[in-house]
Parts: sequence; structure tokens; C-alpha cells
Amino acid sequence: MGEEFQFQTQTYKGVINEGQSSQDAEFGGFREAYVMTIYVRKIGFPVPQVGQKLTARGKVLRIVQVQSDAISYSLLLEDPNK
Repeated sequence: MGEEFQFQTQTYKGVINEGQSSQDAEFGGFREAYVMTIYVRKIGFPVPQVGQKLTARGKVLRIVQVQSDAISYSLLLEDPNK
């Protein structure tokens, strides 16, 4: 179940939710901030840390927030160039 993504040279499966984005002001105008969330089961998955990078849907993303419950992690991701 789920889509494949790469984290620490391994391939895992999770539920990927894409679609949130925002525009951040910077010199010269606005820049689109890419946001994605991945839900992944804890079993067999290393403990994720804020700042680590992974690849999902062909994009390299940085973990900006980790939420945890009894059986899964929720990883909030953004463009690492932000």
C-alpha cells in the first residue's frame, strides 16, 4: 500500500499527500514554497529527524516537522532551497 519514496538510500512505501503550497516573499518578488506530507508506518522505518532529506515523486525534499502516533510518522516536507 502507498507510493514509494527514498530515505537514507532505502526505498519505503507511504501515503503521500501533495498540494499545499504557499508563496514566500523574497527580494524581487515571490517564490513558491513546495509542501508535501508523507505518512509512513514506524515498523522498519528509521526515526526521522528535522533537516534530513528524502526523495518523493522525483523531488528532493527536506523534513521540517515530524509528528508521531502509536503506529506511524507524519513527515511535513518542503523544498530544501527555501
